[in-house]
Amino acid sequence: MCDTADDGVGISSSVARELQLRNRGLRSVDISSLMPFARRLVQSRENRDSHIGFVGYDKTKPGNKILIAIDREYDLDVPHAIAAALREKGARVDILVADMGDPDRIFDYTDEVEVIMRREPWDRNPRRWEGMPYIEEFALRAGYDLLIHGKGGPIPKTDFRYEQIPWLRAEHFLQRATTYPLDLHLLINKKTWDPIWHYGRGGRARLTDAEGTDITWTYWDEYYDGTRYGFCATPRNGHLFGHPVPPIIAKEDAAGVVAGTTSHFSKAFPRIQVELDGGQVVKVLGGAAYGDKWRELLEESKRTQYPCFPRPGLFYLWEVAIGTNPKIMRPSGIEKHSSGGFEWERRRSGVIHM
Repeated sequence: MCDTADDGVGISSSVARELQLRNRGLRSVDISSLMPFARRLVQSRENRDSHIGFVGYDKTKPGNKILIAIDREYDLDVPHAIAAALREKGARVDILVADMGDPDRIFDYTDEVEVIMRREPWDRNPRRWEGMPYIEEFALRAGYDLLIHGKGGPIPKTDFRYEQIPWLRAEHFLQRATTYPLDLHLLINKKTWDPIWHYGRGGRARLTDAEGTDITWTYWDEYYDGTRYGFCATPRNGHLFGHPVPPIIAKEDAAGVVAGTTSHFSKAFPRIQVELDGGQVVKVLGGAAYGDKWRELLEESKRTQYPCFPRPGLFYLWEVAIGTNPKIMRPSGIEKHSSGGFEWERRRSGVIHM
């Protein structure tokens, strides 16, 4: 049997529209719940920042040409909501989806290594966080005023405005972290950063946790020259560097043990223990396949002299990044790539990742 279509034109199947779409690999979208957050973002400060609570697109003017570029690990509701809010400001917005990523893939122990470590220039095979060079080049050639692209990491200097889109799913986007009050968030960062930058020079730090981490280092005067990205008077808000970043000086003395069971972007693994001496990893114990990969890289790189490090080898301690957003929550489906893995959670206030 056939039913007359609701609009009185033609014949339609009696199968529910949502089921029809699902059978074709499609679905209907309702972004109404996301729009209050999206409207806040387009009124929030632009600062070339990737950290939740510090991302905004407020310099958008009527007639601006904007490109939102994502990959297949994003829920399309998020870029569509942001695009709708930008269009309300009079902008013209294109959305580009790169054929990269697998949102339904289940994490394994070594995903972290695969998305970070490279044996070639990074621009030939970008990590999963930073923007893709070909998209940045396209945005420049096409004359976009603003590129919204990337999940994390530093944003390169460009002739156009450039902000990131760190929310992979509507679940991320709808957390109160997205619109956490900026003045309060800046105060949290200032109160955390002042003891390191203004009062830490020449002092010592000790970091311990219940999983067995016990590590110390010195805040050497040479690290306070103001030339190190993020370890300066203007910190990386939301991702404060508890240890100075490269170049690492020759007398670096970080020593001890770092232990844990999670990384940015992999399945939780059996406890790993990493031993450091002179600021550098010297031994990796446990960690199953994740630990095996790390041990292989430790051996492979030990005779190579890398820029910014005082001695041959990789894996010097730096960053020790402190999260500052109190409204970040672990997403559901943490076993899938579409959750963003544990890297989403690293932004929560009090979480320190290395």
